[in-house]
Amino acid sequence: MPLGKRTDLGDAKFSGVQVSFTRDIVKKAESELLCGFDFIVAPLTRPDYRPPAKCDGSETQAPASFSRNDVLYINSSQWANHIVGAVSTWVDPDSPSPKLRRSSTLQIQQELGWAAHLGLQAVLMPPPPHPGASFSYSQLIAQHLHNLTNMAVWVTIPLGSKATEANLDPPPCRDSDSLTFPSLSTVPLLVPAAIIRGSGSGSSEEDSGSNDLAAADPAWSAWNQIRFQTDHHALLGVALELGSILPPATQLAKWRAEPVKAVLIPTCVFATNKRGFPVLPKAHQEFLVEMFRLGVQVIVVPRGGEDGVEDLGMGVKESSSSSSFSSFSFS
Repeated sequence: MPLGKRTDLGDAKFSGVQVSFTRDIVKKAESELLCGFDFIVAPLTRPDYRPPAKCDGSETQAPASFSRNDVLYINSSQWANHIVGAVSTWVDPDSPSPKLRRSSTLQIQQELGWAAHLGLQAVLMPPPPHPGASFSYSQLIAQHLHNLTNMAVWVTIPLGSKATEANLDPPPCRDSDSLTFPSLSTVPLLVPAAIIRGSGSGSSEEDSGSNDLAAADPAWSAWNQIRFQTDHHALLGVALELGSILPPATQLAKWRAEPVKAVLIPTCVFATNKRGFPVLPKAHQEFLVEMFRLGVQVIVVPRGGEDGVEDLGMGVKESSSSSSFSSFSFS
């Protein structure tokens, strides 16, 4: 857990907020904590920072060090419990471009190393750019996790889709929209075909079946590949980023058995109720109830600016009017 001092659900700190890069991260953290959040997720480097060309892996010399103006900087260990580092979103170590692969690899290595140096308890990786084919992405995470570090790595996995992507309007929020989660025993267990058939060659039918499973539930399949390629490391977790439209309940139920550490909620997912407060759709509330019962934390992700983010704590309280939701809140 990123806050370190949690011993049970009663002491859990559930809410965080993602912020933009700033050189005065302590001031920013203090401001967000005063707004009711318990921790922040902050970029480890400036968004426009790129490794120098001479250090992008094209030469054998040691990479250049970060300058203080390029990176997240804290001079007190007390803030390490309130900050989760975010790896740059532009990285693509599996890119077909050799230059982008080299610079992405170096960027991830340097940022993970810097986060460990700061003593952060967790870092947030961006979504794998090539779900199902993220071998270098997974390898870099595995190298860090097996490097005798106590810092956890959370992999962002988008869950569901945006209304614009599906060419649909978000469904209206009705009391009857609640989700019914099936028993885990009724959820099919997806095992990669390569695991089933071992090291020997398998039939094309097996490969086709594995591809069908990945197509049916791409979010879980992308996570499952990364988990296998990092040897199920205990410090590897998943951060689910909710879309405006969630997958079917059978797919959502699978995540109850996974090491979900955080749920990312973009501000665009919130709707406005009759009183003018931001609230979550009923389906999202139901899923969050399941996650809260597992001790999962929530991170609000601003979309289109950070104005009004502090009002979302009230929005979740408004969403938590039902008895099953009232014991959980963002603050």
